[in-house]
Amino acid sequence: MVKSIRSSARPAASKPLQKGHRMTCGCLNCITPPHLLKKLLGSSDRDIREAALSTLLSTAKLRGERSVRTAFAAPPAPTNGRRTIFDCRNSTNLQLAEKIRSEDQAEPSADDSVNRAFDGFGATRDFYKEVFDRNSIDGRGMRLEAYVHRGLRYNNAFWDGQEMVFGDGDGTLSTDFTKSLDVIAHELTH
Repeated sequence: MVKSIRSSARPAASKPLQKGHRMTCGCLNCITPPHLLKKLLGSSDRDIREAALSTLLSTAKLRGERSVRTAFAAPPAPTNGRRTIFDCRNSTNLQLAEKIRSEDQAEPSADDSVNRAFDGFGATRDFYKEVFDRNSIDGRGMRLEAYVHRGLRYNNAFWDGQEMVFGDGDGTLSTDFTKSLDVIAHELTH
């Protein structure tokens, strides 16, 4: 999800777009580590600095919430790896997210991010079953819940031990983090 960083952290100049052509992001599919976000704080581009700072602050807050929650929360009941995907609608409050897709729904969502998260969870769950003979990622049927479209310009994705959260990126350095099965499988393997 992160573009290679040039000195200005901006893409090289390109030819004007022809009518009917779309500009594409040359983003890589990876999780944004804190050291990279800290480096981006020194960018000459204000938008990049602001997106990096916003992501760093948000991630630090989430890390603190996660440590408190895991200290007191009981694990959810096993569900044979049941997948449920929620849409945050660009909010940072996961409690306000709307359930969009689950195992009960045969039809895919109109939202590609929802479908990619759902399918990525399924591929990872199936890998754990076929290769390790595990019932879900923990071997005890752990449910798999994801929240897509978290915040505005959130340049990251994370698994907190109970749920996966995906940012949409800022459109300059990062794009939608559901686009990478590597990101999904990596985070679920933590």
